Amino acid sequence: MGILHRATKAAGITVEPDTQAQQKQAQQQRQQEMINVYWWLREKLDESVAYFFQTGSYDEIEKVCQNQALGKVKRQLEDYNNKGIVWEMPRRREQTNPQVLILGEKESSFMCEEKFLDFSVLRLMQDGQVAKESRNTGQPTASNSTVAYDGQGRYWFEDFFVLPLEG
Repeated sequence: MGILHRATKAAGITVEPDTQAQQKQAQQQRQQEMINVYWWLREKLDESVAYFFQTGSYDEIEKVCQNQALGKVKRQLEDYNNKGIVWEMPRRREQTNPQVLILGEKESSFMCEEKFLDFSVLRLMQDGQVAKESRNTGQPTASNSTVAYDGQGRYWFEDFFVLPLEG
């Protein structure tokens, strides 16, 4: 039952129930909305990781990750940073042939899976110069994540089940 139908029912107005086609269309629209939110967050996370490697600050990451996701990202980035490694991901949507699937939705979160070709680069830096570079050559990869929201238009990664930042 759609939002409009619930509102009219609460007001005592009788309406015809959604048809199966309308329900399917509404479900597809909701799935696309969740995918769009995921892409927005994913791009913000990639930008935040790049910002971390430029500044050493987690400020931007803390805007897009909370709880388990934040802990996992911080641990991975600290590990890279302590080893002198810089991580770089190409423009994800243009270069990695990504596909996002919504796995399920709960009251204030949804789970999704991103399948992509990994072209990330890890660079070992010494004295400001690249000492060694490791380039992934498009290995098929998948990461699962939980995206949470608060109903006020704020979204964040709550958890990663497979963190694509692992080397």
